[in-house]
Amino acid sequence: MTKILSIDASTEAVSAALLNGSEVTERYKIAPREHAKLLLPSIQELLAESQVSLNQLDAIACNLGPGAFTGIRIGVSVAQGLAYGADLPAIGLSTLENMALVGAVEIGSCSGESWLCAIDARMNEVYFAAFSVASNEELNCDYEPCVVAPDKIDWQSLEHKLNLGNANLIGTGWQAYQNELVPENSPIDIKKLCQSQFPRASCGLYQAKRKFLNKEFGRAEQLQPIYLRNKVADKKKD
Repeated sequence: MTKILSIDASTEAVSAALLNGSEVTERYKIAPREHAKLLLPSIQELLAESQVSLNQLDAIACNLGPGAFTGIRIGVSVAQGLAYGADLPAIGLSTLENMALVGAVEIGSCSGESWLCAIDARMNEVYFAAFSVASNEELNCDYEPCVVAPDKIDWQSLEHKLNLGNANLIGTGWQAYQNELVPENSPIDIKKLCQSQFPRASCGLYQAKRKFLNKEFGRAEQLQPIYLRNKVADKKKD
């Protein structure tokens, strides 16, 4: 019976989720700047509620980013500390991939759907990626995760891979830069923007379980943040 703890603190939301066999429990809250206060207590509550100890887990998974620099550091540090202390394998997850799964859960459809994920990266940029969901519910990357000005996304190359008019949208970037991301005459339908905007640890469990079964994991110290904007990671505050 697989037991995996997944955590996320890479955006304004903070969450922790536990896979205990076929049962999934989660703590989730949109709480900017409260990640350090909420994350560990949420994890402790989940484990106590399910009567599972850290040593009984098979692995710990964590969204590595991109996203808010401080939140990413908090999430990765907690995941590293727990995995190291309990001698557990660690699984790194992509925040943008996680968001595509959040959207798929929200609309109740996975196979064949395409997702355009955009997080407001401040500084007039977005963290952007595009994914399509294969029949086996695995994600195929159609546009590699990047940090980019909203009006500099290469839509032409993306149109060769998916139907932009049918693509689903998710993330804070769409509202922050709607005019730039969806200019006049764009095939993108802003009405396909999901209500959910943030990643969730519970959706990360889909990827984490698959990676664990495929032995795609490493040691705690191998978890490294994905900032994409490394040059300002230590200079800018969220």
